[in-house]
Amino acid sequence: MIYIAGWLFNYAMLAGSRMDRERGKVYCALAVLVIGAIAILRGPTGTDTITYQGISAALRAGPSLAGVEPLFALLMRCLQWFLANDAMVVRAVAAVAVLLLWIYVYRADEDEQYFLLAVFMPAFSFSYTMNALRIGLASILLLLAVQQFRRSRTFGPGVGALGVAGLLCHYSLAFSLGFLVAALRPWSRKLVLGVLLSAAVLVTLIVAVSAGYLSLRLASYTNFAAPSHLSGLSSIIGVAILLCGVWRGQLPRDLRMRLLSLSIGFSILFFGTVQVSYAGVRLLDLLGFVVPLAILCAYGSSGQKLDRPVKLALCVFGLASATFMFRNFLNESPGSLAPFLPYRLIFQL
Repeated sequence: MIYIAGWLFNYAMLAGSRMDRERGKVYCALAVLVIGAIAILRGPTGTDTITYQGISAALRAGPSLAGVEPLFALLMRCLQWFLANDAMVVRAVAAVAVLLLWIYVYRADEDEQYFLLAVFMPAFSFSYTMNALRIGLASILLLLAVQQFRRSRTFGPGVGALGVAGLLCHYSLAFSLGFLVAALRPWSRKLVLGVLLSAAVLVTLIVAVSAGYLSLRLASYTNFAAPSHLSGLSSIIGVAILLCGVWRGQLPRDLRMRLLSLSIGFSILFFGTVQVSYAGVRLLDLLGFVVPLAILCAYGSSGQKLDRPVKLALCVFGLASATFMFRNFLNESPGSLAPFLPYRLIFQL
């Protein structure tokens, strides 16, 4: 199947980048190209593809934001200047994601190349370019923000601009940003007050801009129970794998303990939320992305290279996540208008 072929190609590129480190960026760029092509050339494939085509049509028809975040809406409107077909607009969003990943590759050091091929591409690329487009773009912008943080080791203007851009693509990125700040900065009364004040201002602004959209999302999650009390367990397993690597790794003790405490605490909290609402599943998905990113960030902030236990944990996490994702593809509801399986090309629209 095409997804398995994409993953196998990605891991071939990972192996190549480890054996020929001088050309590591070439291997990364090829992996992004191949998996990106699978996303861009898809037909009615990817659970939310039809939904995003409807969003594009709604944006084309009127001045409203069509129930999406402002920067994502602006991107779609810009693409509509060049593309008259809403299906093509959605594929162009995937192309933008690929371009952003190539920017990441161009600037990537050896650890960032490893993270891309061992974690991001197998665990998130298909979902973020073929289904969850808004959180996908937001997450790639956060990936670029983390890359910038690793260069400067401070939360400077570049990091802030990329973080805000990601937030305006998907509001849930606020959790990821808060998690990274809490994990990387020493805990103090000043930090806690700053985070709480920033969160209050941010929530106020978001509610003022998108109150109607947030009300609809809140109502949908409140009235929608998780399919099973074990839903989200794959995310818990993935986080546990990563924490084993952190525990065995060489991070400074205070940084390691903050990562462990936050990851375990939010895992318990969100898994408890799963028992009463589907929102818990979505929150665990966010946690499953931000924890490996926080690990990459932590090693950069402490001036260390990724060590062997953490590299092994990241690789196992990527493999496990790809396996869980493919299982979800196989178990997808037969009533979906754009299932991941069977894969169909854009010529079959």
